[in-house]
Amino acid sequence: MDEIFSALILGLVQGVTEWLPVSSSGHLAILESVFKLRETIFFNVLLHLASLLAILVYLRSDIFILVKEIFKKKKESVQYLSFIIIGTLPIAFVGIIFKDAVEGLFMDLGAVAIALIFTGIVLLSTKKKSVFSLDLNHKTAFLIGVAQSIAVIPGISRSGMTIASAMLIGMKREDAARFSFFLFIPAILGATLLELYSVPLRFFSFSNMMGFVAAFSVGLLSIRYLMKIVRNDRFYRFAYYCFFIAVVTFILVILGDLRV
Repeated sequence: MDEIFSALILGLVQGVTEWLPVSSSGHLAILESVFKLRETIFFNVLLHLASLLAILVYLRSDIFILVKEIFKKKKESVQYLSFIIIGTLPIAFVGIIFKDAVEGLFMDLGAVAIALIFTGIVLLSTKKKSVFSLDLNHKTAFLIGVAQSIAVIPGISRSGMTIASAMLIGMKREDAARFSFFLFIPAILGATLLELYSVPLRFFSFSNMMGFVAAFSVGLLSIRYLMKIVRNDRFYRFAYYCFFIAVVTFILVILGDLRV
């Protein structure tokens, strides 16, 4: 496929699926196999940076207020920062220790399909879930962080796991999504640094820039759409999409059209 077209497709898919609870890593693995695409590590870093920029833009007011109040040593904001740090520890551990093993799963689309089914089951479990308005604390922050660490497996959605786990332990839907977004920031920074460690820096090519812009712009729209879905208590509906993609992937693997 044409390099620019490939970059646009991968950027669009990254922008949509990074935030919607359907697993960006799973979709990219399937897409690369179907269309014989190969994203370089450097391009993958750019896509991550585009997603990071999208969430920073979306949360800009919240981040500004949080930082300002931290400098003022306001207890609630300092505590919230500690929740983010604690929630990040599990994925930092898993990402460093199991990096090579996880990367190997990208080549096994049968495993990706199973992971998508798991994601769907978790999403479906939030249907008609009663909300107890549980306040975030260090224990719940760690548990949500553990859920996020599971999402290093391609096919398991990071946003799906974090938002669903927060809702299941009793947090309000919008609070669950907001904390999930904040957890994404250090997680993606860490992943980007790990990738940059093993790849030489390169200048932006036109195709790379197009992929970056696509991932950023569509990602920003996806975040807003996700918040609308969360507010309307329709988060669980993404489960059916995950099941559908998993079945299609299994069929293609069985027919021999995808690598295993």
